[in-house]
Amino acid sequence: MPRTLKLSGAQHVVTALKPLCACPNCGERAIVALTPEQRLAQPDDTTHVCHPALGGCNHGFTDQRTR
Repeated sequence: MPRTLKLSGAQHVVTALKPLCACPNCGERAIVALTPEQRLAQPDDTTHVCHPALGGCNHGFTDQRTR
C-alpha cells in the first residue's frame, strides 16, 4: 500500500518493496509487483520487476494470469 511522505516540503509517494520470489536471471530475491500506476506506464505487459533497490537486475516479467 503506497504511503505519502513529506520531505523538505515536498510530498512523495512511498511504496514498500515486498519481494515475492527469487529472480531466475540473477538469483536475487528481488521480484516485486508493479503498482497499478506503474503497470499503466509500461510499454508492454510487464507486471513484475526484479527491483534494483533490492539487489535485482531490473528484468521485467509478465504474470500470465493477468491476460
